[in-house]
Amino acid sequence: MSTKYLIFAVLISAVACDGSGNSNGDIALEDLDTELEIAACETLVLCERYPDIATCLESIVISADQERESIKAGRLVYNAINAQQCIDEVTTTNCPAFSKATSRESCEDMFTGTVDIGGDCLSSEECVADAFCDGITVFTCTQGVCVGRSRLGESCSTLPCVSGTHCADDICVPNQVLAEVGEACEGFFDCNDSSFCLDETCIAFPRTGEACGAFFNEASCGDSRNYCGEFADAPTTCKPKLGVGEACPVESEDVCVAYATCENEVCVALSKLGEGCSIRDGDSPCLENLTCDQRVCVNNTREVCPI
Repeated sequence: MSTKYLIFAVLISAVACDGSGNSNGDIALEDLDTELEIAACETLVLCERYPDIATCLESIVISADQERESIKAGRLVYNAINAQQCIDEVTTTNCPAFSKATSRESCEDMFTGTVDIGGDCLSSEECVADAFCDGITVFTCTQGVCVGRSRLGESCSTLPCVSGTHCADDICVPNQVLAEVGEACEGFFDCNDSSFCLDETCIAFPRTGEACGAFFNEASCGDSRNYCGEFADAPTTCKPKLGVGEACPVESEDVCVAYATCENEVCVALSKLGEGCSIRDGDSPCLENLTCDQRVCVNNTREVCPI
């Protein structure tokens, strides 16, 4: 799995970026891992995924070692300016509950692949534009082959679509610009992260203290740090998630901050790196990006494949 997908797993699936960064310059390849981890943790702590920066930094592992191997082999080219732009873009002041973003162009373009169609590859980022690495298995060192992606209007039943398009009903169609609040829409994913579709119009998600609905695609809270207090309030309102040690309704879900869980009607902190753990009901008791292994929370790492 490539570095850019690791950073997306940390950031895009958890919190969306508002693109508010404005730094200038570039980032040396030897500094990339650290800079990405710091940028990720600043956002993740702001959005209450971790209690503090130090805990976050010891929990996530972002490594560009495999990309460095690919660069040495001539399969990748590093773009230091795009790396800086990527870090600026993942620095956020917002924590939307529903992120519909799938990629960020500068993050996708930190590395440029040089392997032509038909050439050996370890990841899709090693392939030239509009190609992907077919035949690889995640977290193994099996070599694949660069294969061309399906283009606009072509079938995507067996191949992924080229950049700028996505697969809908087995056909590659253009990506659409998400509608703003007040603009027309047909469904939930037509609207931007701050709104949802109601009566064919994008309506802003409710903020802290505003009335909210209990069900998905109704007026759920727009900030991931809030929950809809349907268990205690009438009418329901968006309120901040509960901290460690606070009482939580036994029948509720997702009311505690992300680094805690509701146990016996109290928000209890998830285990940190090196702390003891045990799997309960299929759920990990460790902080996100950690794994419970032999009753201890450990980091997730990846093997560096020789080329």
